Amino acid sequence: MVTTLRIRTRLRVSAADRAVIVALGTHLGRLARADLATRSRAGLDHNEKGWAERKRAITKESSSRWAGAITKASNDAYATARRNQLRQQADLARAIATLEAKVALPCHSAQERRDLHASRAGRKLSFGYRSSPELAMKRARLQPLRGRKANLDREVEAGRVHITRGGKSLLRHRLHLDRRGSPRSSGGRYGMPPGGGSPPTASPRRALATRPSGSARKGSWRWTCPSRWPKWPT
Repeated sequence: MVTTLRIRTRLRVSAADRAVIVALGTHLGRLARADLATRSRAGLDHNEKGWAERKRAITKESSSRWAGAITKASNDAYATARRNQLRQQADLARAIATLEAKVALPCHSAQERRDLHASRAGRKLSFGYRSSPELAMKRARLQPLRGRKANLDREVEAGRVHITRGGKSLLRHRLHLDRRGSPRSSGGRYGMPPGGGSPPTASPRRALATRPSGSARKGSWRWTCPSRWPKWPT
């Protein structure tokens, strides 16, 4: 019996190894971005046949194990974006329902609220907003919320999601350049998912570095790979 562990550490690599790692990360990152776009375009029509076709296309440019890791990561990213989309749809529906119920009530000033509380005789009271300007502001707030909800409903029905590989920070900083004139977030576009095995070309590319880390020393790379160890005795 064996179990799979994931080991994460940092590597001090030479300039030649660094060039190989960057080339490998750039190549696999390009494949991962293209596969994520393909998976997103498939939407709700995705099936096992489409997944197999994506794996075959990536295998031609890498290996079968890399293809499996990349396509699974794309499927997981789409599923996560879909769950977030449904959660946002429910949040918007709750916000709209709360505002609609509130704006339907008449306005009550602070004094009117106190008088009603004094004479409520155990009844639960529902108050509107405190003033007409506040009521008008909340009614105006309803319009963009309804528009966002309508757009989101159409996207949910069509299975369309919005995903940025590397996260929103990468999208926001894509035009920010470092001292060399390169995008500061370019490291986040490297793609070497663990579990992909060795690339088809041997030797230096077996260093499965993910990306350079700013907090580590110069030349230090974060390295992640799967390892199979004997099951611990019980």
